[in-house]
Amino acid sequence: FPSHDIAAISGVNINTIEQGKFIGNEEETAKIKNAVEEVKKYPIYYRSVAGKSFDEILSIMRRWLLQEVKDECLIIYDYFKLMDSSQLKEMQEYQAMGFQISQLHDFCVKYNVPVLAFVQLNRDGIDEESTGVASGSDRILMFCSSFSIFKPKSDEEIAEDTVKGGNRKLIPIICRNGGGLDYGDYINLHFEGDFSSIVELKTKKEIMLENKNNIDEGFDNEINYDDSDIPFADEN
Repeated sequence: FPSHDIAAISGVNINTIEQGKFIGNEEETAKIKNAVEEVKKYPIYYRSVAGKSFDEILSIMRRWLLQEVKDECLIIYDYFKLMDSSQLKEMQEYQAMGFQISQLHDFCVKYNVPVLAFVQLNRDGIDEESTGVASGSDRILMFCSSFSIFKPKSDEEIAEDTVKGGNRKLIPIICRNGGGLDYGDYINLHFEGDFSSIVELKTKKEIMLENKNNIDEGFDNEINYDDSDIPFADEN
């Protein structure tokens, strides 16, 4: 089983799991065994596609859908990149990426299946938060139903949002099936890399309103933040 799944469920450090350091520790061993049994209940299928062409990847998806899936499903593709450099002999990288995205869109329509896909941000994504920060962004925006940016928060944002705001943010840029968020607003997340854990928290706007209400009530100098909803927070 993937160590990050076991870490997220058990609360045992992922390095401890991967290096086998839990052996001899009865408490951690018990947690890991329970996590393994929990993962067995989930109908998850994982396949590494490293080094395969995108046509091969689509074939793997197709065979899985037709041979294994009995009910509704979700395909998670991590992530869009060029697997075969020979494609660059015939077209530019952004063109090859756009072709992949077009193929995946056609696949989704044909088989009526949702896909959650990821793409790396380009260098502009360090500071900017717009539709232009993703490689092949024109094609992505043309075919996706929702496009969001996941990134670390700056020190200033962490201070402004307080401990209740976590250390990561999810910024919905395009939302075709919903109201989305106001400009400048984002979803706060708390990320614990040691435990492969991401927890959704309140939005920036909700935290600002909460802080304002506390100040209006005269508790601005003695605000007690409860981090009990942030897993493993007491261990860091």
